[in-house]
Amino acid sequence: MSAENQSKNSFQPIRVLFIINNLARAGAEGVFVRQANFLSTVGHRVFFATLFPDFSSDNLSSELIVPLVDRLFLNSRNLLDYQAIKKLIKFVDQNKIQTIYATLELPKILARLIKVIRPKVKIVIRESSAVTNQHGQVKVKDWKFKLADIILNFFTNQIIVLSQEMEHLVVQYQPWNKRKIVIIGNGIPIIDDQKKVAMRNLIKKDQPEWLVLAVASMNYYERAFEYIIEAISLLPKDKQNEFRLIFAGDGTLRTMYEKQVAELNLCDQVKFLGRLNTESLQEEYRRAHIFVMSSTAEGFPNVVLEAGSFGLPIITTPVGGATDVVREEETGFFVPIKNAQAIAEKLMLFKNDPERWYRMSLASRQRIEVHFSLNQIMKKIVEALKPNKL
Repeated sequence: MSAENQSKNSFQPIRVLFIINNLARAGAEGVFVRQANFLSTVGHRVFFATLFPDFSSDNLSSELIVPLVDRLFLNSRNLLDYQAIKKLIKFVDQNKIQTIYATLELPKILARLIKVIRPKVKIVIRESSAVTNQHGQVKVKDWKFKLADIILNFFTNQIIVLSQEMEHLVVQYQPWNKRKIVIIGNGIPIIDDQKKVAMRNLIKKDQPEWLVLAVASMNYYERAFEYIIEAISLLPKDKQNEFRLIFAGDGTLRTMYEKQVAELNLCDQVKFLGRLNTESLQEEYRRAHIFVMSSTAEGFPNVVLEAGSFGLPIITTPVGGATDVVREEETGFFVPIKNAQAIAEKLMLFKNDPERWYRMSLASRQRIEVHFSLNQIMKKIVEALKPNKL
C-alpha cells in the first residue's frame, strides 16, 4: 500500500461542535470561523452554535462555510435558559458530536455544563486574553469567571492557551490543571508569496511618505491607541509630514481618539478608516510600511500575524502572544507599555534606515509562514480536538 493510501485510510474525521457568543466581526470570532472552515475543507464534520442573537449586518456569517443545517442558533436569553440548554443537548445527540470546542466565557461555561450531562463528549476550551479597564488595571478575568473555571475545569479535557504568558496567568489560579493545558497560538492563511512581498516592499522603501498601520476594535481601553497618536506628535517637526498614521477599526472610543488628534493638530497625519471588510483590510496591509500595536494586554493578536504575513515589521508592546511572534531587531521591536516616545523612536529608526526596514520586513513575512501559517497551527488543533478514546 502506498504512503498516500495509508494516509487516506488512517484519516479519522472528527465530529466537532464549535460554540461562541455570536459571529460579530472580531478577533475570537474570526479565529473560530477560520478554524471551522479549515476543518470542514479537509474533511472533518463541523457544527457551529451561537448563543446569542447578532443583529449586526456586518458579521462573519457569510464567511462561515459550515452548511446552515449544521448550524445551531440558540438565541438564548441568558446562560440559564433551560430551553436553550435542552436544544443544545438534543443537537449534540442527534449529530453524534464527539468534541465540543468553545471560546469566550459564557460559551465555555455552557460547554462544560454539557459535559456533566454527556460525560463521553470531549470538552476543549480556548482561553481568551487578559483585559485592562479605564483605570489601567490589568486582570485575567473577573473573579466569577475564575471561580467557574476552578469548578468547571474538572469537566474540561483540554485547555488551549494562546501564549506562554497566558499559560502562566491561568496556572496561577488553577495549578492543578496545568497538565490539561496546551499552548497553541493562532494561525493565518498566507495570501501573498515571498517574491510578491519582496518586490512590493522594494518599491515602498523609497516612497517619501510612510504609512503606519494600527488595526483593532476601538471598544477596549487595553488597545491604548492614544500612545500611537501621541507618538506621531513626538516625531521631529520636519519629519511628521513623512508619516501617515492609519487606523482600521471602529468602536465607542473612536470619538476620544479623534478628539486627541484634533487637540494635537494631527488631522493631516492621522486617518480613521472605520471597520473594514477582509479585502479592504488586506489592501491596507499591502500599502503600509510599519505595523504598530500599543496594547496593554492581549491574548494572541491576529493582527500581528496578518501584518507580518504581508511583509510589515512590527512595533509592539511585549504582551500576550506578540512575545511569541516578534523577534527583537529581527522582525520588529518591542516598546514599553504606555510609552509614546519609544514608539516614535522606533518609527524614526525605520525611516532613517530603509535597508534595515526592508530586511526586517522580509524576515517578518518569513517567520509567519514558517511558524504561524494556518496549516501548521491546525495540525495542533486537530490533535487537541481528537475525541476521547472509549
